[in-house]
Parts: sequence; C-alpha cells; structure tokens
Amino acid sequence: MSTRLRSRNGCATCKGKRQKCDETRPSCMRCQRARIPCAGYPKAELRWRTVNKIKTSPDPIAKSNAQSRIRFSHDDSATRFERQLISTEDCYHNTCAGKLSPDSDSIASAELSVTTLGDGNSATSEPCVDECPVTQEPDFPLDIYLFNLSDAAEGIEQFDHQVDDKSSEANHNQLEISMALGPWIPQDVAFEPAEFNTIDSWTPSPVQLRPSNSASGMLRIYFDQQTCGILSIKDGPTDNPWRTLILPLSQESRAVSHAISCMAAFHCSYDIPNMYTEGTEDMEESNKWLMIEREKRIVPSLAASVALVFAEGWKFPKSITNRHLDNARQLIKERFPTEQELFHLTSPNAARLKYLITTFVYLHVISGITRRKEEKAHHLPEKVLSFLDPILSGTTHEIDPLLGCATSLFPLVDGVMCLVSRVRKVQRNSLTLVSQASELYVQLQQWQAPNLDALESFGEPLFSLQHSIQTAEALRYAALLHLHQAVPEIHSLASEELARKVLLKLASIPSISRMTNLHIFPLLAASCELKDEEDREWAKQRWEAMISRLRVRNVDTCWEIVQATWARRDMYVTESRSSLTEQPNSGPGDEYTIRGKLHWLNVMEDQKWQVFVG
Repeated sequence: MSTRLRSRNGCATCKGKRQKCDETRPSCMRCQRARIPCAGYPKAELRWRTVNKIKTSPDPIAKSNAQSRIRFSHDDSATRFERQLISTEDCYHNTCAGKLSPDSDSIASAELSVTTLGDGNSATSEPCVDECPVTQEPDFPLDIYLFNLSDAAEGIEQFDHQVDDKSSEANHNQLEISMALGPWIPQDVAFEPAEFNTIDSWTPSPVQLRPSNSASGMLRIYFDQQTCGILSIKDGPTDNPWRTLILPLSQESRAVSHAISCMAAFHCSYDIPNMYTEGTEDMEESNKWLMIEREKRIVPSLAASVALVFAEGWKFPKSITNRHLDNARQLIKERFPTEQELFHLTSPNAARLKYLITTFVYLHVISGITRRKEEKAHHLPEKVLSFLDPILSGTTHEIDPLLGCATSLFPLVDGVMCLVSRVRKVQRNSLTLVSQASELYVQLQQWQAPNLDALESFGEPLFSLQHSIQTAEALRYAALLHLHQAVPEIHSLASEELARKVLLKLASIPSISRMTNLHIFPLLAASCELKDEEDREWAKQRWEAMISRLRVRNVDTCWEIVQATWARRDMYVTESRSSLTEQPNSGPGDEYTIRGKLHWLNVMEDQKWQVFVG
C-alpha cells in the first residue's frame, strides 16, 4: 500500500480542472505555460489530524458535544442565512475532503474548532499528536474554522478594538457592510465560491466561508443577500440566475469576480458612500481582465460585460456613457457562438448564455430610451433575434427572471426607441417616419400577453403571474405613449389617456411585488403626464417605495426628472393663463411632444443628464 500523501493545496484553477498543480507561488507553472490567469491558493486554515484506523466505540458524551457545536436551529424562526449555513457546512466538508462527509462515528472523533469573535481570540484546541507515524491519508479535515453566530453581534461591537491601524479604513467599510446586512454577519467572514463543475452542485448561498479581513469578502455576501434580489423577479433559493448561474463564474473568471464586487459596492454605496471607491477599483480591474479573457470564452466575458452595464448605471446616476453596453454589443457581434458551438455548450453554460442574452436585450432597450440626440441608434443584433426565435415561439412561456412575460414585447419596444431617436434629430416628421410609426403602433396594439394557463409559475411569495401580465401591459402602453408623443400624426389615443392606462396597470400591482423592478420606465413616462394633485401624491408614494426597495441612485434621478417636469409644466400653464396672446408657430400641444421643452426627455437633457432607467 502506498504511503505517499496527496497534497490538496493546489491553485483554484488546477483544482477546478482536476489537474495536478506544482503549487508554485504566486502563479503555478501549469497556468503560466497555458497562459491563463492563475486563480491563486486557498487561504482557509485547515489542520489535519491522524485518525486511528482501528474502529473504537465512540464516546457518547464526546459525540454529543461534537454534534452540538456544529448544528444550528432548524425551527421556523431561523433566518435564511442560518438555514443556508447548515448546508454550507456540509458543502465545506465535502469540498475540502474530496469525498463524502464522514459518518457519525467519524464525527464523534472530530474536533471542530469555532472562531470566537467576542474577544478576538480563537477558541481553538490543538489536536493531540499521535505517537505512531502517519501511514495513510486522513479521512476528513479537522479544525475547520467557522464562525459562531451567537457571538457575531458582540464581535461587531468590539470591532474597533481589533482593527489594525494600517487597514482601519477598509475594516471600517467592512463593518458598515456588516451592519447593513444585519447583526448576524460577523466582521471576519468572507464569501468564496467553491469549486464546482456543474450548475447542479452549486449551493445558492455563501458556499464557502473562511476568515478574511477584506471588504471584498463582505461585498460578495452583500451581493448574494441584497443585490441579487433587485436583479431578478425570481429570488428563491434556486431560482435567481445571478446567484445560481453568474456567481459561480467568479471562480473561473477574474473579470466576473471583480464585476460582481463592483455591482455590490455601488449598490452598497447608497447607504455606505465609502464603498464608491471600492466599486471604482473593482470596475477598473474587471475591465483589465475582460480585455484578456474576451478572446477565450464568450460566456464569462458576456457575463462580466452585462454586470458592468448595471454597475455603470448605478455609478453614474446622471451621466451614463453606455460604454460597457457598446462593449457587450461588440462582443456579441464578434464572438457569438455558431450553431455548432451552441450545440456543444454544456448545460450550465447554455442556461447562462440564454439568460445573458435576454438580459442584454433588456439593457439594450432600456438604455436606448434616454439616448442623446447625437448618439447613433442601434437595433438589436440579428444574432440575438435569431437566438430568441425558439424561445419566443414556444407553446409554454417561461417567466423570464428579468423580462417577466414581456420577452416578445421588448423587440417591439426597441423599434420604438430607434424611431424616437430618428425623430429627435429632425425638425419635421417625414412620410417615411409616419408610415413606420403607424406600423409599429399596429404591432403594439396587436401584441398580447401570454395566457395564464400557458405560463409556468414558480414559488415566490412576492410575485404572481397576474403581476407579470399587468407589468407587460403597462410597458406596452408606455411604448404606445412614447410613440404617440414622437409622431403625433398617427391615429392614437391622447397622451393623458395612454398615461392613465399605464398607471392603472401599475396601481393594480402591490408596491412590494418584485415586478416593480420593471416599473421604472412605465412609471417615469406616465407619471410626468399627471396634473391632479391626488394622482401626483400616489405617484410620489410609488416612487418612494421603489427607491426604498431598490436603493440605487439612478431611480432617485428618475424621480427628480418627474418632479422637474411637473414644475416646468405647472409654470408653463400659469404663464399661458396670464398671457393674452398665443405663442407664434406653436400648434396645440406641440410643447408636450418629444421635441417640446415640456417633455421629460428635454427636461432631462436641459439638466445635461443621461439616466439609466432600469
């Protein structure tokens, strides 16, 4: 029998590929020869203890103590994080040992030490050294440092006494994130994605916990617990694609890893302004790695690009540049998989690509709404439309995590936005523009949301299928309103009537529903048309509820645009009443069209703003 000990300290890249690693630091030679970034080495503190192979009857007292130290409450009052931690511990054992968790007899002989945060000292008992030499590989890891939830709050309160002077600012940011997440997060716990090869083995929660003093670790937890919830209408344990599909990519892609930290930092900066700097640094790092990785793999590169579009919208709430959206569009044009490559995609990557494409459609359309006059309008790439055809033609409609049941509506809305961009560049609508606008109007009028029977439901307490249908209808009417204000020559309902139809659909959806993630543009376009004070008060309450739930600054800017539009229109009405003569060369209602100074697009442009309305 061989007595050679196998090392489990290889770099994350080699371990993920199940290859032998020479453990050269800081980058192993295998990764250097392959010219790929080395993901580095784990920092988890693991200690191994020799186990006597002669099976002995376990001490019932020791077995009880060992089990009581690693179990948490399963009652209904336990928090989601506590319940996830139970599965996390099992996952941690399995990953580190490379085999199934030890049986109960093995657990009885294990000594698992728990880090105590209260006094800054680890309550670790050193394992005794056996007299006999080690002849075989240990069966399971021992002395894995986890944290104690009962000591978490006390540890956070005593944080200021434990920090080092040189890293006080970073630790202070970390503490602020901890307090934002809740008292159950200790200050020295960081999230690290484990090494899984398939989507099925991914645990949709912090799947590997280890001691760390960096704010980036807390940002990953913040992303999992907070940011994922505003990016998807599905936020169940296994339903949110940002948690189950995108987050695992951070283990194999530095660009995705920094992009996720970047998103979490800018989201967190709404309450903790100091995290803005952290997000800026992560955005720069993600862009650097993206330039290296984009030529190798399309899925991680597209995931990083899409994440950076969201991050840019949150970072610049009044001056988005669409630079990262242009990069994503160029990446799709140059590197989109062929039919043969699509056929050979693994199941996880196929699911990722499908979701990333629909997310790109959302970002492309939403960003086009506030496109500047001088910017060139881009239609959705043909490759994207071809990829979506099988999805749109299915008999059973799946609720998209971002688009809801409006997936087939977004290409029509994209046509509206491109036409509006052309209208804003000319002084008068040509016959061609009027004809194209009429065709779009008919297509929008004929579009119908899927029947309830054809929709696949999912277990989400803050969602119902009816909410998805009502949101899609609100988006349709908002597109009709925008089209009518751009080309008033077409036969259409008046702006006030279309705006009321939008708001009636939105009012039928509770403000706590996750479908409000898609309400920013419809609410912006329709609430600007309100004149009655009571209706405006309802709109104000709806904006404040959305701001409180999403907590991203671009939503605040949209609410500012609505208020500025109301103020300008009220002033215009007052001046018109006091004036005895009409303005020359001004037809009835011209000031309320896309070209008029009373339209919200021009109110925004006068402020030199360009806002991401998603």
